[in-house]
Amino acid sequence: MNKLFIFDFDGTLSWLRAGWPKIMTQLLSEYLPILQNETEEYRNRLIEDITFGLSGQATMVQMQYFVRLANLRKQIVPPASILYQDYLFRLNAIVDNRKKMIRNNDKSPLDFLIQGSIEFLTWLENKESVCAIVSGTEQDLVREEAQLLGISRFFGERIYGCTGDPLMYKKASIFSQLMKDTGVSGKNVIALGDGPVEIKECKRLGGYAVAICSDEEQIHSKTCDPIKQTQLLAAGADTAIPNFTDVINFLDCLDETL
Repeated sequence: MNKLFIFDFDGTLSWLRAGWPKIMTQLLSEYLPILQNETEEYRNRLIEDITFGLSGQATMVQMQYFVRLANLRKQIVPPASILYQDYLFRLNAIVDNRKKMIRNNDKSPLDFLIQGSIEFLTWLENKESVCAIVSGTEQDLVREEAQLLGISRFFGERIYGCTGDPLMYKKASIFSQLMKDTGVSGKNVIALGDGPVEIKECKRLGGYAVAICSDEEQIHSKTCDPIKQTQLLAAGADTAIPNFTDVINFLDCLDETL
């Protein structure tokens, strides 16, 4: 099978950062009051466009978009860098505790993997498919966490995350480099992720995009998160699934479509 499978990490393979949209939404809501003659639903939708709509890009980009939005609404908010640090402080407190539970054997790595991930990756390994992780999270963290969760062996050195200036980080450039390194054409790229970035880039290349609509609030839910499903299908995803639980049917569908 001469195909390149490109996975996002958080929300696609890993649950370690599950709940991050709620944390980001709460933070941004604190600085974006509801205006006169505005509904709470409308304000919340503006924030969702940043949390979900820009998912897959560097977090700093999301914070910069929020600052621009707040300025347009005549709201005084902290600089993007301060919001970014506040968000990381809140999120890392949860993530670090989850990692600690794995290291102390209080939890299994399987508790923090999207259901069916191991089975799917093992099947791809047996098919000698090329697999890569391309994440918007810092690269050192992605590699450390892939190792902790026991899936780094499926990807080797092809685990990529944000390095250097987050504003310069582009998943598109890594997609292109992976294609060059592996000699795989665009039509043989399969991207699997829960953010619009990887979906749009895969479709731009002519590949097959699978939306992983994992529910951040209900780990191991068997149904698609409706917000993710709507946004990812709108971004061009060819199909949407909540996880990899139904591996056989998913693989049959994938084989028939490609």
